[in-house]
Amino acid sequence: MAKYQSHLEALIKVRTYREEVVYRELLEQENLLTLEKTALHDLIESTNAAVDRLSQYQKKGGSPTEIQTHYDFIKSQGLQIKTQEEKIALQDEAVERKRLELNEVVQEKKIVEKLEARQKAAYVEKLKKQETFLLDEIASQRKMRTT
Repeated sequence: MAKYQSHLEALIKVRTYREEVVYRELLEQENLLTLEKTALHDLIESTNAAVDRLSQYQKKGGSPTEIQTHYDFIKSQGLQIKTQEEKIALQDEAVERKRLELNEVVQEKKIVEKLEARQKAAYVEKLKKQETFLLDEIASQRKMRTT
């Protein structure tokens, strides 16, 4: 009996490798998104702390210069927060694109694997038919010899 030799095994290996690469890229994109979200969280915390300090200076009757400095800082933090939110939105889109790419790569791999399975099943069926034919041939030769 001849051993089944896959003609699609190399393609399956390439598709598997591509899947792994895209998966790693997705993880990198997700890590970058997490870093951007952490940076936004830090900006919000520092802005909240600055607002608290500003209210304390105002309650204590702090100098107008200190109050203006805090106010300017809070204003600049607000702009940085908006910029960071835009970065997060862009990174979120990048993650989603990579996730869709991974889904496509996985689908392509599954298609090739299904094709491979069908070819192997067809090969096995062909072997069974050949085996049945040979067994029938042997049985008919034995019957001819005994008669």
